[in-house]
Amino acid sequence: MCRGGLPGMIHVYWGDDQTTLFHSFEGTWTVEDYDRAVDSLIDLLRDRESAVHVIADFRRSPATPHDLLRAMLRPAYRTVPNLGHIVAVAPDFHTRLRLGILRRFVPPLRHMRIVATPEEADQALSHAWLN
Repeated sequence: MCRGGLPGMIHVYWGDDQTTLFHSFEGTWTVEDYDRAVDSLIDLLRDRESAVHVIADFRRSPATPHDLLRAMLRPAYRTVPNLGHIVAVAPDFHTRLRLGILRRFVPPLRHMRIVATPEEADQALSHAWLN
């Protein structure tokens, strides 16, 4: 399942085992694109009873919008009880820095792990610190 807007897109789709949702950020996306992707994620999470982990992949996105913090503070993000662990794939310094700031202020992201590669994201979800 993919939802998002052009020229940047945020694809939301299930992993093979249906226990992980992927957010793939591509191009220059907006806060509105992000809101649509979060709405999709919340709809998919509400259809599941068990915890669902999220991997947010920023490798194909040159930057995050400057007003992303405001968008992430909206109440709907906190109303999904089965949101599992969140791992962000962010290989560049600036994205890692912004995600680190978001992690400090957005309650669901406080335990988000930030890694450089998809392989590290898979390892993070399989390690005991997340279980």
